[in-house]
Amino acid sequence: MGGEIISVIWEYKSKSKKLFTRFITGDKVLLGYVSCNSLYDFSNDTETKLELDWNKGKDFKIGIYDLTQLQKMISILDDTELKIEYDGKKVLRINDGNSSVDYICSDLSVINNPPPLQKLPDFQTLIFTLTDSKKKFSSGYKVFEPDTYFYVLENKKSKNKGLDEIIFSIGYNNKIPTNRVDVCFGSPLVGLDDKEHFYNSRVVVKIFEILDMFGVVSTMLISNQGLAHITNDKKHAPTNETKYGIRYDYYFIEVNV
Repeated sequence: MGGEIISVIWEYKSKSKKLFTRFITGDKVLLGYVSCNSLYDFSNDTETKLELDWNKGKDFKIGIYDLTQLQKMISILDDTELKIEYDGKKVLRINDGNSSVDYICSDLSVINNPPPLQKLPDFQTLIFTLTDSKKKFSSGYKVFEPDTYFYVLENKKSKNKGLDEIIFSIGYNNKIPTNRVDVCFGSPLVGLDDKEHFYNSRVVVKIFEILDMFGVVSTMLISNQGLAHITNDKKHAPTNETKYGIRYDYYFIEVNV
């Protein structure tokens, strides 16, 4: 997340054979849930079920106190085939066959691990986060200051159903005329109310950059109660893609402008 997430706890559930983490930004604008349930072999384009023998195959939790530091350490390795081992206590060892790094894991008590969401509001708007729209939104955001917000509104003059029903307006101000960039997104469901819907551009851009690395189509759901949700869960749209065994759910709240 480009430094937005500082510390995380990795959890493994042996019953579901799933490695996952929950995280939250320091300003509590974004809550995320990412899981991995398979290993992807790029050499023959196949996926196998994720089964870890760490902690003798039992459930475990790993504390990563400085995620940016770990990322920098891994970046020096050849990522064509990494072997990752955990001693069940403190050391995470990552080896590319020629070089290796040892990362000392932290005590879980010093990391803020947010609890699962107990209750979600109803979502009135469903948006397809198509690759082209995501890239245009990211490019448009770079034109403005890093703390620029974007406004979500319905396109009253939609001409291409499924492609331009929703507009993300970067730089929009509801009080005065401003320089702005409007990017259209497709939506099979539009139920926006007439209230203002402003979001933190920086957070959404980081999410879109991650999704572009996977080259997937996911959905963004917006609630008129002030919560947005980006996910690749197929229950929201059959076009959503789970690639490389990765499932994600990003929740972020509206901001007051």
